[in-house]
Amino acid sequence: MELINGIVVSLSKYRDNDAIINVLTPNDLVPIIIRGAYSKGSKYLQYAKTFYSGEFETYKGQTKYLKLRAVKIDEDFNLLFSDYKSLMCLELIKELFTKAFSSDSVSNFYLLLKVTLKNIKETHETLKYTLLFVAYFLRISGYSVVVNECSSCHKAGKFEYFSFSNGGFICNECKNENDIKLNEQEKCILVSLFTYRYSENAKNIDANDEIYLGLLNILCEFITFYNNIKIISLELLKIH
Repeated sequence: MELINGIVVSLSKYRDNDAIINVLTPNDLVPIIIRGAYSKGSKYLQYAKTFYSGEFETYKGQTKYLKLRAVKIDEDFNLLFSDYKSLMCLELIKELFTKAFSSDSVSNFYLLLKVTLKNIKETHETLKYTLLFVAYFLRISGYSVVVNECSSCHKAGKFEYFSFSNGGFICNECKNENDIKLNEQEKCILVSLFTYRYSENAKNIDANDEIYLGLLNILCEFITFYNNIKIISLELLKIH
């Protein structure tokens, strides 16, 4: 028997009626098979979902994966996401773990997810803390978003555009037709997100949902540009 403590961040079907949950712990991302999860009347179906934390009692079988015997659920974070907007934010976080997660900095991703869920629970500012999650997901993943100079010519100055191909702010002389024009508040928040600590940004960033959504779009498109993935939940969030 092996006890695993963590948060389920992704779920997939395995074989005919089994499921695999991926449990993010402070040290690893652990796949666990739920045998017969989708069988009729299965008592394990309740565990075939994402974003709940707990203690997972597992055992070893003939496959390389651990198998689930029982779960003591500490908290079901799905209960925090009750409306369409917040559900799409949850799906966005799930998609990043499924499509863009790197196991190189597991402990930092674990802490980021825990503080994100904690802040959403305490403040109900779902879009704000989803934006912070995406920004620090990028920072932990090693992406350098240039916000203190032109990302093309490297000169200091006043910037009005964001360039995916160059990886950050870009000046008027270097911009092209594919670059995104930013307003003053968007620029200030981007500078803050990629300069200061999480705790400072959680305290100081204050904007409306339209600004948060616009910045989420920029950062998710940035991830898409460099990872060749499509973040479906972002598109669903934008049309609501």
